[in-house]
Order: sequence, then C-alpha cells, then structure tokens
Amino acid sequence: MVLFAVCLNLQSLVSANSDSKGSIDINVIGISIENDLSPGSAKLFFYADFEDQDVEIRPGNGNAYVKLLGMGNHSGGFKWDRQCANFDLILVCLNLQSWISAYSDSNSYVDINIIRLSIENDLPPASPQLLLFADFERKPVEIRPGNRNAYLKFLNMENHSAVFKWKQCATFSVKPATEEGHQSIYWSVRADGLYHSWDNSNWDKREQWGSC
Repeated sequence: MVLFAVCLNLQSLVSANSDSKGSIDINVIGISIENDLSPGSAKLFFYADFEDQDVEIRPGNGNAYVKLLGMGNHSGGFKWDRQCANFDLILVCLNLQSWISAYSDSNSYVDINIIRLSIENDLPPASPQLLLFADFERKPVEIRPGNRNAYLKFLNMENHSAVFKWKQCATFSVKPATEEGHQSIYWSVRADGLYHSWDNSNWDKREQWGSC
C-alpha cells in the first residue's frame, strides 16, 4: 500500500506600473492510496475522518484511491483480513512562489517550508524507557536508544511543544522562527539534559531535567 500526501501553497504575485499586488493562495492536500496486496487477498477497506463510510480499494494502480483535501490534520486506517492499521496524515508543505514584474528582471524560486525533526535517545545503557509527549502525536511515543532508532517527524511551520518523560521530565519546543532558517532540527536526549543542533555535530545544551 502506498500513502502519499502533499500540500501545495501556490502564490503568484504580479506587479505592474504601481505597487499594487494580487495574491492567489491554493492550499490543497492530495492523497493517493494503492492496493498492492497479493492476488487473491481479502478485500481492503479504507476509513478516514473525511469519508462518511468505509471505502473499498480494489487491487491495481488503475483502481488507486485519490482524494483532494483542504488544509488540516486528518487520520484514518485500513481494514484487511480481520486486521486494522491506523495512520495519521503526514503533511508536507511546498510553498511555491513566483514574482513577475513588468519593469524589472523576473525572478522565480521554490521555497520548501517544512521542519524535519530528529530526536535521538543518548541516555546511558539500561536506562528506563524514554517517552515523548507532543502536540503533534496522538499518544506517547517510546524512543529507543541508538541512532538507528532515532525518532523522525516532518512538521509544518507552526510552533510545537513537547515533553520527555524519563526518570524526570524535560520540556522543549519547536519554533521555526527561532531556528535561523534551518529546517533540519536535531535533539539529543542525555542524562544531564536536552541538547540541540542544526547539523547533528555541534551541540548546545538547551534544557534541564526537572520534576514531572
């Protein structure tokens, strides 16, 4: 099964003889789901907060489910062979801006507005489990030790907050405006506190452990 979602924010600004500008914003999420289960498999049903009833997704790329959605968070799941799998829609926002001026050189560029958050559990071996509570997660997430188990999340450009629970608790926030234009943000959870980085090499201690 393939799940794809992209948000396109298209802006076209046109300037003529005056300083007046027209702006067009198109904010759309496109979702496509394909049934790639083995031939002869049980029926696959899809349910979501944007569908009134379960939708059967038949095999083959010609039967892919396609839906255009407005901006917002969404959730859903799949039913197959008496099993279920839930998902939260991952929103990837592309902010495409194009400026055209009648009396100056035309410029166009692509701006990708997204935050890539990476969190690694660098606590001592045999430590109690590390749990993440965040406004971008529906339930607590355990982050296991080691870089192979690093937690990865793509976030929009809004402010977010979260709490780590270990022997004690520590809070942190994701504020794109304070990241100096960096869109990859790394956090290392250590015994003496939380460390922040923009390149996964140079670390700055930002938060201390405290009572929960």
